[in-house]
Amino acid sequence: MAYNKDGKHVPRKRVPCPATKRNGEICGSTPVSASGYCFAHDPELAYARAAGGRAKGKKVKAQKKLRELGLDDMVKGLREVFGELQAAPPSANNARAMAKIADTIMKMTEMAAEIDKEPKPAWDDVWSPFMP
Repeated sequence: MAYNKDGKHVPRKRVPCPATKRNGEICGSTPVSASGYCFAHDPELAYARAAGGRAKGKKVKAQKKLRELGLDDMVKGLREVFGELQAAPPSANNARAMAKIADTIMKMTEMAAEIDKEPKPAWDDVWSPFMP
């Protein structure tokens, strides 16, 4: 709040966001940073808008914890081996190896979730052999 010399409250002049909306009108929202733009138009906050709510998801938390533990490279390697086995001619040995790899990745993810004291992520949220 701003006050004059007599201690009386003087309302500040609100400067709206200068960006234009898709329909061509001035945005008019309250700026959230020194740039003078609102959250939706501030170029410096593009990363935050892109992140959306993803940082709260189980998959993102598990991946972050795997990275912190240094296990993300191991998971990537296991996925590559899984892909190679999937491309190879079918055999009982390949099927057993693929099952073991999938089980190992799940255990690593569960371990990361337990360390983080988070609920265990669902299988579909964590890993799929068909992920690129």
